Amino acid sequence: MTRCIHCTRCVRFGQEIQGIQELGTTGRGENMQIGTYIEKNVDHELSANIIDLCPVGALNNKPYRYSARAWEMVQEPMIGAHDCVGSNLFVHSLRGRIKRVVPRANEAINETWLSDRDRFSYEGVYSEDRLMTVRRKVDDVWESTTWETGLSQLATTLRDSDGDIGFIVSPTATLEESFLLARLADHLGTNDIDSRLGQRDTSYQAFEPLVPTLGIAIDELEQQQGILLVGARLREEAPILAHRVRKAALKGASVATIDQTSTQYLFDRAAAITDDPLSALESVLDAARAEKDDDSEASSIARQLRHAERAVIVLGMAARTHSRSAA
Repeated sequence: MTRCIHCTRCVRFGQEIQGIQELGTTGRGENMQIGTYIEKNVDHELSANIIDLCPVGALNNKPYRYSARAWEMVQEPMIGAHDCVGSNLFVHSLRGRIKRVVPRANEAINETWLSDRDRFSYEGVYSEDRLMTVRRKVDDVWESTTWETGLSQLATTLRDSDGDIGFIVSPTATLEESFLLARLADHLGTNDIDSRLGQRDTSYQAFEPLVPTLGIAIDELEQQQGILLVGARLREEAPILAHRVRKAALKGASVATIDQTSTQYLFDRAAAITDDPLSALESVLDAARAEKDDDSEASSIARQLRHAERAVIVLGMAARTHSRSAA
């Protein structure tokens, strides 16, 4: 409180950007203080951006605080790896150890914001639970071994496979890592390589795009007049996209949702269906074909998408991992 100059940037960030006010002021004049509401916390998925907004350092990064000076650190540009947005960020390190992560401005992607998980997850690099050595299973028991032994055993296993082998790569792996794994699979004479770890229905895979995309640029999302979110809990899955959708809603876009969960939306929705995504979409399709004009949620969604000059349907993880996602 001895640093705060009562600029109220942190308060206005909650009102204008987050859509939920988590900080407020008590008192007047020189007795005014910034604080949280009674029994409330600051836990929005973009809340840590107030660290960058604070002009005097009254709000700062707790894991990084007092551990390094800004001019001592090396700055490297990187990309956030926790969702499909790819937020631009800087990693600040001191003598090879990551000290903090800050946003890197890119108006086409994350503007000047950064989700909290992209900002603070670097601590996992130094977690005691992280696997730091090669491990192999011997008689159903995992044991640590050296890199030489582990790589030698792996090479022998791959060499003896005669191409009868498949590869599974994490969807969060880098393009370079995935490319090298594809080269290894090609060298071993197999095309069995996949990264769809959460997808249960692959019956439509012959017609799926090689690279699923949003279909539009990220910054164009807030320019849409109609948006339908299907099984998409954007605040959890892609906070930066949730921010863009909220901006679109504030500009007058009709945002509708199909979601079985009680996700909190920080804007007014034009329509909402809390039903199974597949049956809900069938209802919307039937309403669109019949061009119904009743008061049902399905008819409202169909009408909004039909009349919008620019509209987009966003499939979330609940839709992509549905047992009948192909349908």
